[in-house]
Amino acid sequence: MAFNLLNKILTALFFITTIAINANGQDLKNNNLIVIGNKIGTNTLTSSELIDVFKGEKAFWNNKKNVIVVIPNNKHKNVELISKLIYNTSVMGMQKFWLQLVFQGRSNPPQNFENDIDMINFVKNNAGAIAIVDVKYKNDIEEEYQILINNK
Repeated sequence: MAFNLLNKILTALFFITTIAINANGQDLKNNNLIVIGNKIGTNTLTSSELIDVFKGEKAFWNNKKNVIVVIPNNKHKNVELISKLIYNTSVMGMQKFWLQLVFQGRSNPPQNFENDIDMINFVKNNAGAIAIVDVKYKNDIEEEYQILINNK
């Protein structure tokens, strides 16, 4: 009986947190955010590819590197903005989304950090890592790590 209740709760959370996801390159740019990645096999992603990656729907890049999603933790200054843009939900909704994916064995847990500097350093030191950070760091991030988003 408890298992049926837990299953119903998890199913409801899945539908609530995956309804409409709306991030695109213009949304990121308008909110002064950029995407960075390390050896992900491309320097351009479509909006839908970006969403798929951050939703844990892609385990490997085309170059066979593991996808390592890097997200802000609940102390990060842009956590609410990124939760809304990428997951179309609250911070708690984003956390529940990832707990569900990991609990079901559908994805590895994302790495999470309190600030952009730590996120940038993690991405630079881990092949396959991808993150969204404040555009104010763009000049400090080598071009090889900057990922363009087109709105297809």
